[in-house]
Amino acid sequence: AEAMGATAQGGLRLDLATTLAQGDLQVTAEDLGRFSELAGQAMSGSMKGTLTLAPQEGMQNGALVAELVGFRGFGARAERADANISLRDALGAPGADFAISADGVLYVIPAEAAEATDGDAAAAPETRASMVRAEVTGAATDLTGAPAVIASGELTGLAVSGPADAAVEGVTFEADLHDLIAAPGGVFKAVATGLEAEGATLAELRLDATGDNLLDAAGTLVADIAASGLDAGGATAREVTAHVEASDLTGAPAATATAKVSGIDAGGATVRSAVLEASGRDLVAAPNGTA
Repeated sequence: AEAMGATAQGGLRLDLATTLAQGDLQVTAEDLGRFSELAGQAMSGSMKGTLTLAPQEGMQNGALVAELVGFRGFGARAERADANISLRDALGAPGADFAISADGVLYVIPAEAAEATDGDAAAAPETRASMVRAEVTGAATDLTGAPAVIASGELTGLAVSGPADAAVEGVTFEADLHDLIAAPGGVFKAVATGLEAEGATLAELRLDATGDNLLDAAGTLVADIAASGLDAGGATAREVTAHVEASDLTGAPAATATAKVSGIDAGGATVRSAVLEASGRDLVAAPNGTA
């Protein structure tokens, strides 16, 4: 079958007794520009994908393999994107294994008219966010009940330009998250290297966060942050660490934090270490606390 330049081949067979399907369907669109009018946005690029469905032990399993090349549209572009997804028990407690990658990604937030101090309209610079490559793999379970996700990934060559410029050489992360709808929680770890922003540089930034029942008043979030190799306008610090504990994030948030800066050198003045402790309550509606 063919419509608007896209072709579909293959076929699916449905067992009416079990409501399970078997077969495969290949879809190819060599010119996404032909869908521009339908999408209400100018687009270009090509796409192809294969959907395979197969019953197994009374469950509807399947796989989706898709490829997007030279995409332009909706303020974004991607030189290439690939997805490989294996589906399990799609009609019961659905889950999936996934591997997704993208190369040459750019997203542009258009410039908007801003009121200048002298009353004239001035054009604010557009913001451009780009990434050289992204890779994410993982598994998801019970997507319609209490969704859980285990995933890891790597992002390289991140940059933002516009009113403020920033860049990150690379980010790696691991996540083990559970019950994402009713009582989200889990563990998230990330490491970023080669950070630059407005003349300041940071060799490495680490985040280790654990959350439990985050939507409930009794929910908690604990985070440890460690940064090394800070250089800001000639002032340097060997290491910065912080420990944060927070609760009731969606109601009356409360938090305690301890931060420590070590190996400070500012214009020839040196400090071995400095420590700050702070606590706060009801941080949204009526913030109060001590430091």
